[in-house]
Amino acid sequence: MIFGIDTASVAGNKNPDWTRAKALGPISFALVRSNFGSTPDKAFARDWPLLKAAGLVRGAYLFLRFPRQGSIPPPPEAQAAAAIATIGDLEDGDLPPAVDVEFPGKGRSETGLSVQECLDGVRTACAALAARYGVPPLIYTSARVWRDDLRNAPADDLTDSPLWLARYFFKDGSAARDAAAFASGKLDPPVPRPWGDAGNWWIHQYQGNATKLPGFTGKVDMNRFNVAFKGGRGARIGWVQRRLGIAETGRFDAATEVAVRGFQKDNDLVAATQGRAFWILDDLAPLRQLDAASAAEPAHLFTPSPASLFGGPVGGGRNLGSNPPNGAVIYYRLAAAPKEKEEIALEFLDSSGKLIRKFTNLGTGEQEGVGGSDDEGGGRGNNAPKIPAKAGLNRFAWDLRYPDATRFKGLILWGGGLDGPTVVPGEYQARLTVGGKSQTRKFEVRKDPRLATTAEDYQKRFDLHLKIRDKLTETHDAITKLRDVRQQLDAVAERSKQVAAKDTTIATAAKALSKDLTKVEEALYQTKNKSSQDPLNFPIRLNNKLSDLTDVVNSADAPPTTQAYAVYDEIAGKIDAELVKLKTLLGERLTEFNRLVREKDIPAVVVKEKKTEGAAAKSGPSEDEVKDEPR
Repeated sequence: MIFGIDTASVAGNKNPDWTRAKALGPISFALVRSNFGSTPDKAFARDWPLLKAAGLVRGAYLFLRFPRQGSIPPPPEAQAAAAIATIGDLEDGDLPPAVDVEFPGKGRSETGLSVQECLDGVRTACAALAARYGVPPLIYTSARVWRDDLRNAPADDLTDSPLWLARYFFKDGSAARDAAAFASGKLDPPVPRPWGDAGNWWIHQYQGNATKLPGFTGKVDMNRFNVAFKGGRGARIGWVQRRLGIAETGRFDAATEVAVRGFQKDNDLVAATQGRAFWILDDLAPLRQLDAASAAEPAHLFTPSPASLFGGPVGGGRNLGSNPPNGAVIYYRLAAAPKEKEEIALEFLDSSGKLIRKFTNLGTGEQEGVGGSDDEGGGRGNNAPKIPAKAGLNRFAWDLRYPDATRFKGLILWGGGLDGPTVVPGEYQARLTVGGKSQTRKFEVRKDPRLATTAEDYQKRFDLHLKIRDKLTETHDAITKLRDVRQQLDAVAERSKQVAAKDTTIATAAKALSKDLTKVEEALYQTKNKSSQDPLNFPIRLNNKLSDLTDVVNSADAPPTTQAYAVYDEIAGKIDAELVKLKTLLGERLTEFNRLVREKDIPAVVVKEKKTEGAAAKSGPSEDEVKDEPR
């Protein structure tokens, strides 16, 4: 994050120490008022050269005055001319001038001007400054001013000017609390309607009248620079370069060196023409590491670039490039493709060497029972993907997750997920095994640099997510187990009928035990679900409720809320109560049933004898024949 300030003589700063402010603030840029209407600011002549001497990127702004309480200021063109006279020439590294558009007191109603007349005044001042300096000036304003005073009037022509946005709180909340969130990048402020989407601002004034900034005796306003600024519809690369001190060679002056660092991105290469297009080549790590020795190896695993815990859709299209894959991107080179059924394995381990996940070219690397085929239905848990294994360079992207919760056949969930937890920031290892020989490389997983989330916060999220996944696995494994037992009960009951049709003891006991098993299953899972839309008709059960909590916990890079822990404890407690019942059914009750089966001497396998036609005529139809008659 790149921080700066703005100030004026009315803030009461006597003899500010700009060098100390830059070093201890720390700040990288400052905007000072050149004129209040046509009147030069008393502090401008003092501060303007001091900003340059301190090595700060500097900018000047005109407070555009409108009529108020009987006071009629000079017309906008005269105010702009006065500001030009005060500022003089801009130098390399200076920001474009800015026009402050706001309505003190009771707002535009005190001016006696219409919305269109006010906008025409802004256009006139901006046009005069643009004509003098060759670039559109910044416009300082807020979403509230544009909504309440200017009635969200269309002003597409003004969006050629980058937005200097004033916003101290996100919605209805604490300005101090939201200022801290703005400064850390957790919140993105709403912008006036003409500038469109959130994020389309260049400078954000996120806190007003701040005190105790090193080097100042009075108050200043705190600002941050948007390193991801898209530039707006009318921005031009050329003037942005000039005002940031970027020469055509791509070299920066000392004043903007700190800003430049914000645009340097590890192993990515960015190439651009003057305003026509730009290209990004993601991850040059394997290119930088490739040498004659690695090229001669049967297999070589390149050291991965650091991975970050953020990402978005891959995107792409006819005129759009695709974003790089999310997660840890692993490159490895194979001299030749593997033979049929020859396994190549790629494993991910934590810093202690404990296995997290394993992937292979045969698709057999995931832990037993994890995942499930698409035709089994269910939530978002998927089979482990196969890794590519062609001759030459191969790339595989690990999503930084532990294995998913287990599934069972026919599983259908509504909205919930089976995703395994995301790793916490730290050091990890990738291990490639080819032909019985392994290579291991370390790599780092970093937090989202925009967030203030601590390592402890990430660990809390991981721990709760892991508990949810393990409880879901325990639940689904229990359902698989009880279904298998119930199927065996049905088979034993059927054999008992074949051996002794009149003795219903076994069948009755099997039916009772099967019924109790079904009660447990129906508490854990909605057994009426046969299609993806059935959860709309039948209430979700405990496993679905717990899987929904997965999405809640995983929805943000933040520690779980108190409510999330409470919901987990409640649902997990109810699941445990059902699993206790199941333990009794598969323990004492099943043991008693098996004892009864042994007493009745029910055979494990029964061979059905086909009766002869004569015997059937003498004795009448057999029990099997009666059973097969139409009903």
